[in-house]
Amino acid sequence: FVVLPLMIWGRTSFDVKRVAGITGYFSALGFGFIVIEICLMKRYVLFLGNPAYSIATVVVALLASAGIGSLITSKIGLEKPLKVISVVIPLIALLVLAEAYLSPIVFNYTLHLEFPGRVAIASLVLAPIGVCMGMPFALGLRIIHSLNMPVEERKKVIAWAWGINGYATVVGSALSVYVPLFFGLKIALFTALIAYLLGLVAL
Repeated sequence: FVVLPLMIWGRTSFDVKRVAGITGYFSALGFGFIVIEICLMKRYVLFLGNPAYSIATVVVALLASAGIGSLITSKIGLEKPLKVISVVIPLIALLVLAEAYLSPIVFNYTLHLEFPGRVAIASLVLAPIGVCMGMPFALGLRIIHSLNMPVEERKKVIAWAWGINGYATVVGSALSVYVPLFFGLKIALFTALIAYLLGLVAL
């Protein structure tokens, strides 16, 4: 299901290696995003006091800010999306690492706040990560639109990018349960960041 379409498309005129790199990039985005999201849900349970509160807060904060990040890409990276991606993905890694090591300090100083205050603090901490994680997907689609190929072939690549991204999300969801269980949340986060960086290399 992953390789066969590329083998079939390889009989056409476009650069299948380039398309394979792009699909690898989108799979890395799907894997990395969901692993980071689920790990953050687990990290914020104690701070917010309940798994349901943690899930709701992390999902809303990340998805809302990711939407803002996608919107920002309509203003930047119009001409050189790859250049913007090469900055954004390392920035995602730095922000996630900063969150991993600094959020316990923030939690210690703000744990006394009432629930709405803790939700606000959690959202503020998560927002920069979400904004950056919302940018690579939209920028990747912009790269596909810039490929030198017929419109119909380009539509196939876009559809495959969406599909492989969703597939990698499912894989990441499963691994984000077992990796933290046996190796800890930080290792799971490092795995997600490595995936993001490998996606950048694939482009």
